[in-house]
Amino acid sequence: MNAGLRRGLVLLMCAGLTGCALGVFGVPLLIIYGGGTAAGLAVGGSIAAYQEAEKARCLDLIDNGIAVAEPVEIAVPTDEGAVEVFERVTWRREFEREGHPQGQRVRGSSATEGKFALTERSVLLVPLPGTAGLRIAYEVVDAVELSPVNPHSVTVRSCWNRFDNFDVRHGQTNGFDPEAAAAATASIKASVAAAHATADRKAQRPQ
Repeated sequence: MNAGLRRGLVLLMCAGLTGCALGVFGVPLLIIYGGGTAAGLAVGGSIAAYQEAEKARCLDLIDNGIAVAEPVEIAVPTDEGAVEVFERVTWRREFEREGHPQGQRVRGSSATEGKFALTERSVLLVPLPGTAGLRIAYEVVDAVELSPVNPHSVTVRSCWNRFDNFDVRHGQTNGFDPEAAAAATASIKASVAAAHATADRKAQRPQ
């Protein structure tokens, strides 16, 4: 798929999600309470600039073939370095209107169970055969949260205000596993930071 078509598809998806608010957590509240005042306009302007920068970053990634993918045929890769595997997770994907997993849901999905694999390049959900899985390249990740309410639940926020939620379970029981969820969150955060630092260094190199 050429770059222009990839951009067009993503922008079309974005238009259906109330403009794809790309701000950080809490940005919509700043917009609501900033109305009319000079300070509010200044905050709104900085938010708008941030959103435009994020939009440009996500489009550049798409142009380079880097995006969230949901392939049907997916397995734990052997070409992405060291791999951590959590045997049981429940995955839900959704977009949120308010920029936070507790906001108003725009689109949700049923839960999918599978293996949670963290490589040196991506987060993966490897489901049962015939079911769509997930691959999130670290470059597209904006934030990672461990739920303070449900400490077994990991949320990965990526381009276009997308949230992928993973409830981590014990491999041999039906119970949740907060310790494994915390370990997964720390691992993803470290890998995302490394990927973004590498991307920043590449962007700063003279052409």
